[in-house]
Amino acid sequence: MAKASVLSDAFINLINKKSVNAVGTLHYESSPQSNNLKNYADISLQSTQDLLTPGSIKSDQILKVDTNLIPINSTLEIKLIGDTFYIKIPVISYKEFALPFASYERQWISFNKEDITAISKDEPEIKEYIQNIYDTLMSINNKPISELSKVSNLVKEYSPIIIEKKIGSKTDNGISEDKYSLTLDTNALISKLTSNINSSMGTASRNYQIKAIKDSVNSIKIKNGLIYVGKKDRLPYELSFTAQQYDSVNHKVISTFDFDFTFSDFGSNFDSIIAPTSVTTATDFYNNTIKKSLDEARLKGQKAAMKASLSEMRPVAELIYENTNSYGTTSNLGNCTTPTPGSVFNPILKGYSSNQSDLNMQTKNILNNVINYSSSYLCYSTTSSWAMQGTYKDGNGSFCVDSTGVAKETTTAITGPVCGN
Repeated sequence: MAKASVLSDAFINLINKKSVNAVGTLHYESSPQSNNLKNYADISLQSTQDLLTPGSIKSDQILKVDTNLIPINSTLEIKLIGDTFYIKIPVISYKEFALPFASYERQWISFNKEDITAISKDEPEIKEYIQNIYDTLMSINNKPISELSKVSNLVKEYSPIIIEKKIGSKTDNGISEDKYSLTLDTNALISKLTSNINSSMGTASRNYQIKAIKDSVNSIKIKNGLIYVGKKDRLPYELSFTAQQYDSVNHKVISTFDFDFTFSDFGSNFDSIIAPTSVTTATDFYNNTIKKSLDEARLKGQKAAMKASLSEMRPVAELIYENTNSYGTTSNLGNCTTPTPGSVFNPILKGYSSNQSDLNMQTKNILNNVINYSSSYLCYSTTSSWAMQGTYKDGNGSFCVDSTGVAKETTTAITGPVCGN
C-alpha cells in the first residue's frame, strides 16, 4: 500500500469536498527549431466543479488558448449540467479550418442522450468514440463518489514518486498555509513504471522496454515544485512547478512546461452554474456542419469514383473489339444490371480464349462500380459503337463515355450508343 503524503492527502481531501473552483495557467515552450522559431502554447483555465448531488452535477470550464501548434487561438467554454453537456463554439483564427463552423461562432451547442443516439446512428464509424465520451461524463454525473474514489486511488498509488519537504509557511486571506517543496523521485517513478512490464516477455524485449522507460524518465526534470496546504483543513491552495525535457546527448533543454494553479471555494454549492438560455441542439449543429462537410466529401469521392469506373470501360471495350472485330456480337438497349449476353457489356469472345473469364470479371466489376456510385445509369451498345452514362448521387448532372473517345459531363439521359449533351 502506498504511503501517505502531504500532496496526496491534500488532493484526496479536495476530492472529498466534491466541489472546488480552480484557476490556473499552463505555458509550454520548445527550444528553437531549424527555422529558429519556438513552438509555444499558453493556456489559462478557470474550472468550477460541483459534484455534490448525484445525477445533478454541475461543471463550468473556461479555457483560453494561444498557440502556434494548432490553428486555434481562442476561448473555449464548456458546461456539464446533469445529463446535458454544453459547448460554446469558439472564434477560430484559422478561417479555412473554421469555415464549416463560422455561422455558429459564440453559440452554445447542447449534447444529450438523444443527440448522441441520432449522431451515432448516422455515423456508425464514430459511434464508439462519441458514445464513450458521453458515457464517461454520465458516469461522473450519476456516480460521482465512485468516480472520485478512482481518482483518489490513483493519487495514492503515485504519491511515492514525489519527495516533499516543508520549507516555510504563510497567511493568505486569513488562512494559515504550510509551504512544501516538491521534487520528482526518478528512481521511484522508474520502479513504478517498470513493475508494470509483462513478466512473461522475453529478456531482450523486457530489457529494451526498461531502458526506454529509464531514458524517458531521466530526460524529465521537475524544478521549482511548490504546494501550499492549509494548516487546519489540509486542503491544497496553490500548486506550481516547472517540468523540463532534457536532451542528454546534446546537453540542452528541449522543452519547458510551467504549471501554476490556485484552488478555492471548497465544498461550495455553485448555484451560479446554470444552463445557457439559447442553445442549438447537437443534432442540428451536426447536420448543418459536420454531416454537411462529410456528405460533400463523400459526394466528391463518389463522383470521382464513378468517372474513373466509366473510363475503365474504354480499354476493356477495345480488347473486345480486337478479339471480335466489333463491340460485341449483339446490341444492349440501356440495361446495365443484366446486359445482353454477347454485347460489349457482357462479352462472349471467339473460340475458347483464356481471357474470357478475366474479361467478363473486369466488365462486371466496372458495371457494379458504376451502379454503386450512381443514382441512375445507362448502357447502350451496338456492334459498332457503345456509350455508358452514370448520374451523380445528388442528381446534379451525369458523366458519359463512349466509343468515339468522348468523356464528358452531360445533362440529359442518353438514348443510344453515343454521348449527347
